[in-house]
Parts: sequence; structure tokens; C-alpha cells
Amino acid sequence: MIASREAIILSMIDIDVTRAVLSRVVNDRGKADTQVAAPEPSRILCLNRNDILLNSRAGKFMLDQVKVLTAEAEAEFKVRSDQFTQEAKKLNSEPDHADPQVQSEIDDYNRRTDAFQRDVSQRQTEIDNGVAAARSRVEQVLAPIVTKIMRDHGANILVDRNAVVIGMSDIDITAEAIEALDVVLPAPRVERLKAAPPK
Repeated sequence: MIASREAIILSMIDIDVTRAVLSRVVNDRGKADTQVAAPEPSRILCLNRNDILLNSRAGKFMLDQVKVLTAEAEAEFKVRSDQFTQEAKKLNSEPDHADPQVQSEIDDYNRRTDAFQRDVSQRQTEIDNGVAAARSRVEQVLAPIVTKIMRDHGANILVDRNAVVIGMSDIDITAEAIEALDVVLPAPRVERLKAAPPK
């Protein structure tokens, strides 16, 4: 009825890695000669975005809250759903559905079940909006963390760990990012929101 939202994906950071350095060399005869310096070698790091949400305190806290919100919604709507099930059985047992009184009851039942479905859909949307807002907060905090880690490692390229076929373990900064994120943002709130957060 209410879908679980445990697959929260963080956005990667766009990093400009294009650099060009021009140097002017003056020879012994005083003539200036301009040449392009050799480009700096690429230093690549990788980040596992899924692991960040699975293993960070922020990600676990978010998932726990989603489970609570989902369980609350399912418990609340189950009562109404069971009531509708009993009403449907009663209406189906009526011998003459063409009877005006029975038809009126059926029409009323259909209106209320339609409203119930709208309530379920609205609750799901509110939970989705809350997850999106919390995810956006994590992305905002994670971006400067990853940028600093890259700078500390002298790196200029960041790729998704799942895109790396073969690579040394020392290029994976996931654990380092999680450690820093746990300190800065350990418990982002997930709350029901009627409106989606701005993108």
C-alpha cells in the first residue's frame, strides 16, 4: 500500500578537471619562446554512493524514519481498508442491485473508496517529499566533504565505484567520506511534506 523508500541515491559532484599552464622560457640570447607545459597527470578517486546511504549514520537514520512513517500509514489505512472490505461483502450480498436504495449505497461506497485511494496516494507523496528533502540536505553537506577529500589526495577526477572494473583499494574514498559525514550530519530528519522541496 505504502511503498518503502529505502533506495536513496546521492548525486555525484561535477568537477572541472581541465587545466592548461603556459610558461615562457628565455634563452641565453634573450629571445623569448612560449611553450605549453605538459598537462598534470590525472589522479582518480572513486566513491560508492550506495554504501554511503547504507553505512553512514545519516543514511541509517533516514531509513529508520521512513520505516516508521510507512508503518504508521499502513496501520492507519488498514483500519479503513478492512471496513471497506466488509461493506463490499455486504453490498455484494444484496439480491437486487437495481434497487434504488442499494444503488445509492453502492454509489456512496464508490465515492468513499475513491477518496480513500486519494488519501493513500497523498500520504505516499508526503513521505516521498520528505525523503527528497532529507536527501537534498545530505547532498549539500556531502559535496564540500568530497571536494576536500579530493583536494587532500591531490585528485582531479571522481568516478562511481560501481563503474570501476579494476582498481586499487586506495582510490576508494567511501569510508573516509562516511566518517566525515557522520560527524557533520548524523541525523537528518525525514518528515511528511505536502509540497516537494525545490530542486
